[in-house]
Parts: sequence; C-alpha cells; structure tokens
Amino acid sequence: IIDNENMTGAEVSLPVNSREDFTLFSESQSRVIVSVSGESKNGFEKFLEEKGQEFTYLGKTGGESLRINGKIDLKLEFLRDIYYDTIPRIMNA
Repeated sequence: IIDNENMTGAEVSLPVNSREDFTLFSESQSRVIVSVSGESKNGFEKFLEEKGQEFTYLGKTGGESLRINGKIDLKLEFLRDIYYDTIPRIMNA
C-alpha cells in the first residue's frame, strides 16, 4: 500500500525456509523490496548479478488484493482499514 489514495496490490511467492509464520513475521536484516516495470526486469536482474548482489524474484504488483503463497488473499480495502483506522477506532478518535 503506497498511501490511502493510491493502493497497489501484489501477488507474491515467498520462499519458506522454516516455519511459515517465521517467514511472514520475522525481523530479518538487510532486505529490500524493489518494484520495477516488466520491461526493466531482465536488465535489473542482470545489473544485480553483475554487482554480485543476491536477489529473489517474489512476484508482481497490481490488482486489488495482496496474495501471498496462494494461501493468503487480503483485499486492499481491508488492509487500508487496519493500517489507517485501527488506532483511531481504539482511541475513539
């Protein structure tokens, strides 16, 4: 989710090396998610390889939900509500 007005979904496949909950919620260090256009994907991957940088292709952006590993499918409207409205709702603001 970029902002409240401009949301973009995604369909991703995360590699699970141990437990799935660890994969989804662990606080691993030094990870960055980068989105590039389809036309730039091969060039970007080649650049990373030339620099000796490890990377994993996770999936693609688009749509109206966040789909993870074919098991989780959350609508962006639901995610927007959780992100922007939970604290004000709890505090009755």
